[in-house]
Amino acid sequence: MTETSEDWTNVGAVEITDELRAELPDPVAWRLLVMPQEPEKVTAGGIVLTTSHQDAQRYNTHVGLVLKKGPVVGQRDPINIAPFNVREGDWVVYGKYAGQRIEVRGVKLIFLNDEDILATTLAPRMLRPAV
Repeated sequence: MTETSEDWTNVGAVEITDELRAELPDPVAWRLLVMPQEPEKVTAGGIVLTTSHQDAQRYNTHVGLVLKKGPVVGQRDPINIAPFNVREGDWVVYGKYAGQRIEVRGVKLIFLNDEDILATTLAPRMLRPAV
């Protein structure tokens, strides 16, 4: 885990236990397993957001936590592009239609190719979807 990133053992309502991590599939090659950020349920001012608003936030949010990564992430392009270093525990921004969605024990996850990663961030809650 990156020392400067936010704590990621509890992302939204999902706690990442050792038991859950053991059940997660291992990405191959240049793929990453990412858990999308959960939407806020209550605003900073105490307003409870409706389920439809949370669903819209979930649909429009493209920030997630890297849970696992394949062995050659960031190393497959041989043409003068420096490899990037995304680590487990990093928060990443990815494209809207990127990845393959799966569910493990009720936890929604996405398999992404490394080329779908647009950026990393240390403060994922500061990023809001532009609707």
